[in-house]
Amino acid sequence: MQVTYQALTEIDIATAPAFREAMFEMIDWTDEPAVVIDCSAITFMDSSAFHALKDANRHAIEHGHVLVLRGLRTNCLRLVRICDRRNEIAIES
Repeated sequence: MQVTYQALTEIDIATAPAFREAMFEMIDWTDEPAVVIDCSAITFMDSSAFHALKDANRHAIEHGHVLVLRGLRTNCLRLVRICDRRNEIAIES
């Protein structure tokens, strides 16, 4: 079983803090091993979105979960792949 969070629209410097907090809250309230972030509705991400994802990934690991990104659009996938040099964030196609 997994818990899924549906991310919406654009994640940039203005919206990244709320995105991060929503992911942290979901991680804190679940007993499921996998926390899936449905990114299919995200049309734009900047580096602040990546940092929010990286923080959430670290938080998930610290709490015994796996954070998985699902449905990344090509431009968002490119950003994550460029920024995530160590391939720490799980991406599901």
